[in-house]
Amino acid sequence: MPAYDYRCNSCGREVSLFYKSYKDYDAATPTCPHCGSSDLERVINGVTLQTGGRNYSGMSSQEMLSVLESDDIKMELSTPSRAGILLPADTNEGEDILMLVMPVMLGS
Repeated sequence: MPAYDYRCNSCGREVSLFYKSYKDYDAATPTCPHCGSSDLERVINGVTLQTGGRNYSGMSSQEMLSVLESDDIKMELSTPSRAGILLPADTNEGEDILMLVMPVMLGS
């Protein structure tokens, strides 16, 4: 279900509006649920990027780490049942790389 974030230019609140399909979004005239104004401005909070055809979801840990140019990796884990973060120890200027690793339970 597509969700879009807006800022109301009348009352200043940020709202998320959900649509059943992209077709519904195209046909809609969004209005602020707080003040009823249709003077809304789209807010882009995140962007999905295509990455050269690699499917990171099917990679093993070793394959994921081989993508990084750094020889040393920092790993941040809060608990075994929460996602972890992999960061290269060294980055190039202007480069910002982060990998989120979801926990996997082995056995039953």
